[in-house]
Amino acid sequence: MSSQNVFSPLRLTNSVTYSGRGFWGGQKSITLHSASHSEWSWLPSESIRPIPIIPSFSECTRSRIRLIGTMGQTLEVFEHIGALRYAGLVGVQIEGEGWPPYDGCSKGLWELVKSNSREVVSPLKIYTVQRSVRGTYSNRFDRNGVRACTEIHPSTD
Repeated sequence: MSSQNVFSPLRLTNSVTYSGRGFWGGQKSITLHSASHSEWSWLPSESIRPIPIIPSFSECTRSRIRLIGTMGQTLEVFEHIGALRYAGLVGVQIEGEGWPPYDGCSKGLWELVKSNSREVVSPLKIYTVQRSVRGTYSNRFDRNGVRACTEIHPSTD
């Protein structure tokens, strides 16, 4: 990765609740709160204090990343929520568990968060890949005849 310019991180101005259809159906929701620090944390039900979102509280399966609470609670498909951290969102506490709203991308959550955030003064360096990277998933993630994939392209900003 190479360093580019700098950008100002975002912080939530108020709590937001994102609701929608879960991966297995039914209405699901998660709430994101602004935290007093710049790190991310997760507050599953029955927990007294938030859990830091660090590798020791996560698990990567062949198809998703899940957070695992101290009492066995899980927050599935975290990669669709955590992507906002790499879009510059800092200081977040996530409330919710199980399968959050899921439509295969982070766009709806990003639009909600972006419209309820402000830039903070401490700039962050922008990093980008040197060449395009593409990862595909199993055929069971076929969408309308197009095989699902994740693509990352170098930033030109």
